[in-house]
Amino acid sequence: MKTIFKILSRTSQARSASHTVCACAALTAVILGACGKKEVEQQEDYLRSVKVIELGSSVLERVYEFPGQIQAGQQLDLAFEVPGKLTAIHVKEGDILEKGALVASLDIRDYQASLNSAKATLEEAKLERGRNQRLFDQQAGSKESVEKSIRTVQTAQASYDKAQKAFEDTNLKAPFSGVVAKVFVDDFQNVSANQNIVVMQDTTTFEAVIDIPETLWVLAKPGLSNDQRTKRSRPEIRLTALRGESFPASVSETSMLADPKTRTFAVTLAFSPPKSLNISPGMTAAAILHWTSEEQDGAETFTVPVGAVGFDDAGKAYIWKIDAGKMTASRLDVDAGEVTDGMIGISGELGQGDLIAGSGVAQIREGMALKRWQP
Repeated sequence: MKTIFKILSRTSQARSASHTVCACAALTAVILGACGKKEVEQQEDYLRSVKVIELGSSVLERVYEFPGQIQAGQQLDLAFEVPGKLTAIHVKEGDILEKGALVASLDIRDYQASLNSAKATLEEAKLERGRNQRLFDQQAGSKESVEKSIRTVQTAQASYDKAQKAFEDTNLKAPFSGVVAKVFVDDFQNVSANQNIVVMQDTTTFEAVIDIPETLWVLAKPGLSNDQRTKRSRPEIRLTALRGESFPASVSETSMLADPKTRTFAVTLAFSPPKSLNISPGMTAAAILHWTSEEQDGAETFTVPVGAVGFDDAGKAYIWKIDAGKMTASRLDVDAGEVTDGMIGISGELGQGDLIAGSGVAQIREGMALKRWQP
C-alpha cells in the first residue's frame, strides 16, 4: 500500500513540474514575441540621417593663380627718325607730359638749308611748267616739253616733302600723355637715327603678362574673342605689395604660339587701379583666373564633394538621388570627372535643384527612407 502511494505521489509531482515548464515556455514565447515585434517596429521607424546636397550651377569652376609682373599699359621708346646733334633735352625722368609736348630738339641748320634748297627747286620747276604750258597753248611749244616739266615738278615736290618731314623730325614730341620713365642721352650729344632718347609710359592703365602652361591651355574653348575670354575667366590682379587687395582685369592680348623653351602661352591682362594708389611698372603681382570647363556632349556637369559619389565593384560611379517629397533614395549611375581639392565633377540625368545624398553613400540602399542630417 505504501508502495502504491509513493508511485502516485511521484506521478503527481511530475505532472506539476510539467505544467510549470509549459507555463514558463509559454511566458517566454510571449515575452520574446513582444520584443521581436518591438524591434521590427523600431527598424521600420528608423530613418538614416544623411547630408543632403542641392545641385547648383552646372559649371565646373577651378581657380588658378599665376605669377606676373606689372608693366605700363603703353610704353614706347622715343627716337629721332633723323640723325643730328642734340641742342636740348626738354624733359627729366619722372616728368608728366601731355600728348604733343616737346621732348628733345636737334640742330636744325642743315635741315633748314636742305628745306630751303628743295623749296627753291620746286618753285623753279613750277615756273618752268607754266612757261611750257603757255607755249603749248599758243602752239609754240611741244606736248613733250609740257609732260617733262610736269614730271620735274612732281619730283621736286617729293624732294620738298621729304626735306619738310626731316626738318619737322628735328623736334621729338610725346605721342601720348604719360610719364618719362627713362632718359638715355645728354644735351649736345650726337645721335643717330632711331637711337633711343627717352622711354615714355602711359600709367593710366597697367598690364600683367602671365604664362599659361599647355596642360591648361588645351582646356580653353577655341575660337573665343578676348572679350569672351574675359567673361569666362573673370581675371583679377592681386599686387604683392597690397596684400589681399585685388582689381578686376580684362584679357587684352592672347598669344597663339607657345614659347619654344617653356611651352607656355603668354596672356596679357589689362587693369586700371585707383589713382590714389602709387603703382609703378616692375611691381610683382599675381593673376587669378576662374577657369570654367565646357559641358560635354550637352550633359550638365555639377561639382559635388567626393564623399557624395560611390563606386561599385565594376568601378562604375553612382550617386543616391533623393525624392524631395518622400525623402527616399534611388541609385543613379553618373559619369565622374576629375577630382580637385576634394570636389569631383559628375554628369548624367541630373539638373539644377536636384537633391543627392552627401554622406553615408555605402550604407544607403534602394528605396531607403532618409532624413536630412542637422549639425
